[in-house]
Amino acid sequence: MLLFAGIFYVFTVSQAQITCVQNTLASNKEALYAPYKNLDYSSYSFCVRLYIHVIRKSDGTGGQSVSDVYQALSYLDASYNPYNIYFKWNHQIDYIDDTSEYENPSGGVFNLNNHSDGIDIYLFDDSEQYLGYNGAGSANEDLTAVFVTGYFLDNSSVIFPLAKSHVLSHEVGHVLFLWHTHHGTGENTSDPNECPELVDGSNSAYCGDYITDTPTDPNMAYNVDLATCDWQGSGLDANGDPYDPDEHNIMSYTQPKCMKYLTSGQSVRIKNAMANIPRLQLISNYTTYGYPCNTSGP
Repeated sequence: MLLFAGIFYVFTVSQAQITCVQNTLASNKEALYAPYKNLDYSSYSFCVRLYIHVIRKSDGTGGQSVSDVYQALSYLDASYNPYNIYFKWNHQIDYIDDTSEYENPSGGVFNLNNHSDGIDIYLFDDSEQYLGYNGAGSANEDLTAVFVTGYFLDNSSVIFPLAKSHVLSHEVGHVLFLWHTHHGTGENTSDPNECPELVDGSNSAYCGDYITDTPTDPNMAYNVDLATCDWQGSGLDANGDPYDPDEHNIMSYTQPKCMKYLTSGQSVRIKNAMANIPRLQLISNYTTYGYPCNTSGP
């Protein structure tokens, strides 16, 4: 039986508050991945099936428009396509017209029209808060589902919708077996293998986020300058070396506007997981050459 850990993160960002809610198999995630960590599918091309759900009011108003959905998915393409990871969607939107769901974003929505053969993306309205927080992203790895709701409010009071940002890429990253970049160093979970990563990288293969090309991250907690994307914090690791995290990595707690990319190492982990973890095999397929979404699966 798989054990789940519900992990709740809350950080204050200037005038705004956003939160990330992750339901992950933390207690056995690395055990599942361990047999495949030394494999390398980096030269393969992968296709991931998507299902899109838009939550609206009972009368069909509110929610994300068709153009909003396409804009949201463009962030996934920008994040994953450079590593030959593509997404397949049938261009059909499942509208969930329920005012109660619309006004109360939560992981309970994952039980509505969920699929085992793809990632279910549930998009709430840009104005809908989560438990009093302006915006939220959530991932449930077992159900291969994510939701995004609400907005980020920057220092100039400009509203930045989270559904149309790399926050969506971040949550999909969790489903595809990525940890936060500050895992083990700046956060504690039920992962029995976690340990603080050193800045010199000497233990980066088995501590931190277990990826060697992501710099040690003590948890930026969104304390990143919006104009420069420079981390405003400081700190030293166990060796006395100063932290210098990557403020542009999508799996970090940087400002949403500063999120730009994943690393090659993160893509290798994703591909290894999709090729070998049973529930991810159900949602994806790969080819050794050519465009993978032209094939019959997923």
